[in-house]
Amino acid sequence: QAGSGQKQGGAKMPWGRDAGAAGVATGGGDEPCDTLYAAGLPDDFDEASLKENFGAYGTIVWSKIMKPGGKKATCLVQYSNAEDAQFVKENPEVLSFMEPPTISYHRKRPTGPVQAQAPGPIKADGGNQRPGPYGGGKGGGDGFKGGMGGAGAGDVGMLKKGLGRGRVLPVSTWKSDEGAVFVSGLPGNTEDVDLYEIFAPFGAIPPKGVKAMKGADGACSGVGFVDFIDPEHAQMAIATLNGFITPDGTQMRVNLKKQRKG
Repeated sequence: QAGSGQKQGGAKMPWGRDAGAAGVATGGGDEPCDTLYAAGLPDDFDEASLKENFGAYGTIVWSKIMKPGGKKATCLVQYSNAEDAQFVKENPEVLSFMEPPTISYHRKRPTGPVQAQAPGPIKADGGNQRPGPYGGGKGGGDGFKGGMGGAGAGDVGMLKKGLGRGRVLPVSTWKSDEGAVFVSGLPGNTEDVDLYEIFAPFGAIPPKGVKAMKGADGACSGVGFVDFIDPEHAQMAIATLNGFITPDGTQMRVNLKKQRKG
């Protein structure tokens, strides 16, 4: 089975080479790039699982799933930038699998001579300064001398990734579903942020800890999932919200998510 509508074996790589051709490396190396190779994936791994797991941490521009006979599924995922790929490579535990897959960078080799280009000068006034997650603020200069109280010039997405990589946020590392809650009876316009606002008062929820499931039409299918860091907070939410009658007469169901089979 191949992802993104590509046929296995004859699929064209995003950089215009056949898979396995002489101009393409098969992975390895520590230098970050925008494409990952993941091995040891579950037998039921499919396109939906790829988008749910890998797509949650960046924009996917190309992907391919490979299921060699008698072996675990593997996949290639190309992100729109190397920073997103690096985050998943360094933090495979954020993917919702019982066992984190083995992830490596998958890089292409240049098909011709590549001329090295020196970076442009970095000016103190920020006029030609290379952007970064902690770029200068209103006051100019480096990121730590920005205008106090003013808006920074960085990107909040990079800020959140930096906090996650540094383990600053209280991200859960449990491998069971003890704090995972299944919700049904949700309105069709429910979004992830709505689930968060409903359930966050009961206890801490990690980043990416809420998910309103969508149908083919883009509307909520009526079900969702919420992961609490503390299982006791999940029990509090269940005791309070299970059986609640919504304004249109629908009864909400809030229960623990079924345990995964080991």
